[in-house]
Amino acid sequence: MMLIQFDFYKKLFIAIIFLSLFFSCTNEKYQFYLGTENDKELLELFNLLEKADQKKALQMEVHYTIMNRIISEYRNSGESDKMNLFLIDYINSHKSDPYMAYYLLTIGENYNTQDSRAVAETYFRRILYNYPDLIINGHSIHKIILDELAYKSDNYEERINSLEELLVRFPGQIDIGQIYYYLGKSYAELGYWDKAFISYENFLISPETEIAGDPNARINLTDLLRFHRSDKSWTRTDLNQLVINIRSAIYQRSGSKLKRYKAEQFFTMSWSQDATDMFTHTNLDVASFLNPGVQVRRDLDPMSNESEAFLRSWGWSYRIRTWYLYFKKIDYPADPEINGRWEWAGIYFGETF
Repeated sequence: MMLIQFDFYKKLFIAIIFLSLFFSCTNEKYQFYLGTENDKELLELFNLLEKADQKKALQMEVHYTIMNRIISEYRNSGESDKMNLFLIDYINSHKSDPYMAYYLLTIGENYNTQDSRAVAETYFRRILYNYPDLIINGHSIHKIILDELAYKSDNYEERINSLEELLVRFPGQIDIGQIYYYLGKSYAELGYWDKAFISYENFLISPETEIAGDPNARINLTDLLRFHRSDKSWTRTDLNQLVINIRSAIYQRSGSKLKRYKAEQFFTMSWSQDATDMFTHTNLDVASFLNPGVQVRRDLDPMSNESEAFLRSWGWSYRIRTWYLYFKKIDYPADPEINGRWEWAGIYFGETF
């Protein structure tokens, strides 16, 4: 890894001092790379670069300083296409430049901002696999690239490899919990469920980690892991038969049968209550509210769909006498025999809005 520690303006000053004698020369080969603005500044910088080529002893520091200024001029004028053409030509004619990774990264980032993601990733991989790391303004180029590939690549194998490399190479510069969260997601996409569950467990032991765009990640994964470890004995293949069994248990006032059909993470809540509220998962003894007056509708409620079902019941010995029994199709691709089965997941109190 190469560490760049010199100050930008100081080195620019050094470049100007050493090359001032050659300042009046204009090299025509750079005319093609001029932008629509700041032509004077670019011409001056191209002249400095040309003379730096002739002063081998100054080449490393001076080249980087001048090249950085050229890149800045292009960015300020919005000439990313011209910048790419210039950098590609420079790279082809300066193959031993120790800052090659930085220039290639600049090209890749330009393509990335132009929605040419596939081309950008080609440059990112070229740097990662063929050039040593550089620290530019305190940031590792390899880490920048690994972050790009770990979170944005369409190839989940590549995401996994990049996330694991971040863990190994930059443990002090990353949110480890976030790495394990996205490792779990990537493993799940590929069907590596054992590895996914291990990654999710590692995420959950990092309590300080918050996942942008998924505020309920911790709750949802806790529920998933609890379901993963359970015997799943309450699940049923056929929704209609499950409904018949529960209706029969209610009319028989059989608390033991009702308990048998309740999901392990059974909830009870009002329609307006937040599903993530810790008080939704109370250990309500449904049988204690049974009485001969409880009635259950024969047909599912019209708001039911392919993945959720609601069954209206009323007459319960409770302050809210109308209950909607809620059934949910299980989403658990880790086990095809369980995935798609049904569970009696909970109860909504009161009439629907």
